[in-house]
Amino acid sequence: LDKLAFKPFPSVGQVHAPVDAVRAILEGEGLDPSAVTSVTIRTTQTVKDHVGWDYEPADVMSAQANVQYAVAALLVDGEVTVGAYTETAIAREAILARIDDVAVVVDESLADETFGAVAVVEADGERYEAAVETPRGYPENPMSPADLEAKFRRQAGHALDDDAVDRVDAILCKWLAA
Repeated sequence: LDKLAFKPFPSVGQVHAPVDAVRAILEGEGLDPSAVTSVTIRTTQTVKDHVGWDYEPADVMSAQANVQYAVAALLVDGEVTVGAYTETAIAREAILARIDDVAVVVDESLADETFGAVAVVEADGERYEAAVETPRGYPENPMSPADLEAKFRRQAGHALDDDAVDRVDAILCKWLAA
């Protein structure tokens, strides 16, 4: 398993590093997401072309391929889960309003392999910056066992009842420990 990547969010891979950087600022600084007035994502032209285009709620796949949507979902919901990617969720007014607060800009100084850097600004003007070079879930920056289990339980809960999730989890834990 140490050679596999696990995506913490149900979106395309290039979305993950900026979302993790914003999440790290929110958690590390103890910020209330509702106090955030703007998020600027600095990235390469390639990343902007792939995931940084102006979001319109066309369909679930367009939301999964857009970094503005994912950051707005994080600011509104406090997390980015599969529940943010339904036909109803992708057009929520609260998220659409927050998308206007998320800018994606090209920074020519960044190397092509750089996933991006973010700046978060609060209503009082306080500014915080962070960068994530390797997204969480990649072999070089793996998700913790607790994060993997929580992701499994969230996902499995969409198809199985709690008892079945517990049974499958127990089987997986035995298998992984072997």
